[in-house]
Amino acid sequence: MLEIIQTERADLAQYIPFVIVGVLAYRRGLLQTLPVRVGYACFAAATALSLVYVTFRTEFTGFFEWSSANIGQFTWSSYETVLCVGFALGLFVFFRDHVRGTSQLQRSAVQLVRSC
Repeated sequence: MLEIIQTERADLAQYIPFVIVGVLAYRRGLLQTLPVRVGYACFAAATALSLVYVTFRTEFTGFFEWSSANIGQFTWSSYETVLCVGFALGLFVFFRDHVRGTSQLQRSAVQLVRSC
């Protein structure tokens, strides 16, 4: 493969549902009506999980085994999913509510792309 898309095959099972849910959420306007409290709660949960993992990484290494399908692998996949969704929703709400419009840099980048 040309490796244009840098991804692991094992993560495709996670990415495909994310794309489908993202398209459905966009079509139904769910991201525009997502409450601020929910977005920040998801971001806080993801941040807390990250801090717990960084703090206790050596203790978790034995639990998150990389050899076969087991409860450790299931837990690791769930952890990654919660982090991904939590940070994505939290950052989305933050940028939706606090970063409006486009900057001069963004407009220049769009003009540059259009001129190519």
